[in-house]
Amino acid sequence: MRQSIEILNGTHKIPAILWGELSDKMVIGVHGNLSHKADDIMNLVSKVAVQCGYQMLTFDLPNHGDRHEADYELTPQNCISDLLAVYAYAEKTANEISLFACSLGAYFSLLAYGGKSIHSAWFLSPVVDMEKLISGMMAGFGVSEEKLKRERRVELPIGEVLDWDYYTFVRENPVLLNWGESVSILHSLNDEISPCHDIKIFAKTHLAALVIDETGEHFYHTESQLKTVENWLWDVVENMELVSLRKTPEVLPEMLAYIQSKWATEDTLKLYENCMEHCINAESPLPQWYLLKSQNEIVACAGLITNDFISRMDLCPWICAVYVEPARRGKRLGLKLVQMIVKEAAKLGYETVHLCTDHIGYYEKAGFDYIGDGYHPWGESSRVYLKRTTGGGM
Repeated sequence: MRQSIEILNGTHKIPAILWGELSDKMVIGVHGNLSHKADDIMNLVSKVAVQCGYQMLTFDLPNHGDRHEADYELTPQNCISDLLAVYAYAEKTANEISLFACSLGAYFSLLAYGGKSIHSAWFLSPVVDMEKLISGMMAGFGVSEEKLKRERRVELPIGEVLDWDYYTFVRENPVLLNWGESVSILHSLNDEISPCHDIKIFAKTHLAALVIDETGEHFYHTESQLKTVENWLWDVVENMELVSLRKTPEVLPEMLAYIQSKWATEDTLKLYENCMEHCINAESPLPQWYLLKSQNEIVACAGLITNDFISRMDLCPWICAVYVEPARRGKRLGLKLVQMIVKEAAKLGYETVHLCTDHIGYYEKAGFDYIGDGYHPWGESSRVYLKRTTGGGM
């Protein structure tokens, strides 16, 4: 569902789009420079957000898309005003507001929403240090501060305009955030506008989860680049809960029935039952069993055990019984689940985690390395993979 609307900001009308059905969870989407509310990125974000239970609201910034107001320019003040009007509109129907913003839109969002209640923020190629960006343009084109102050506006040969009022506003209004650990960033190593060093400092300062992409650029637009964005979105947007049997033993009947239905044969039903029943109060940190849930729906399962019926008994622990619901495949949930379990293993003190599989090229995406083959009691072999954790030695 896609509905075109207008949001009033005083005498100004903001063209906007509502994507998806009414929901108490809303994502505000803010596009970048020279773009609009229904560009390829916003279409992609809306697809993921709607499938994850959100309604999405995108809109045109001043002098972009369907906005042609000669007296309402793309200034920080005007953009902040528009963003606050959009937030007020979202508040009318949503109890939980999240944010997606890219490039210049991310900077305006940081100014407008730094003190607002934002559940989660997802930034693509964000501009986080506008003063440095403008200063770099001034230096690159030989425009001194004195000249800009004197002439007020200086047109550059690249089509951009340096504006004294814009510059002074940026200097006098630093970004201030109060969102906690709710920010995720996808940034390209090849970004020619926002240097990787600046993004890393911002991420560290604001406790943001940063993904560095080695293949993209500032403006993601090719088919492969958009696929990278989509994969990242599935990782950060869908709110997944890792349910541990040890921590929530009351889920034993549900977890046992699910894992047996996916992995057990008639001969091994008791094997899973006995193992899971006794793991709850075991003194040893292993075994561990997990469900991955989305809005209380089981979407995947896995275990962490001492050995997965494999000859490499010198290695421990092993991720086992990874299963993702067919309707949920293609969204990197298997990798997400495995990465969650690697973190759990680190908390338990393990320096390495292992798994055996016939897949080639899949677990490598989660940072696993192929270290050779192992052999099963029934005469078959499997590829053995290893991943190092951040845990201490056990």
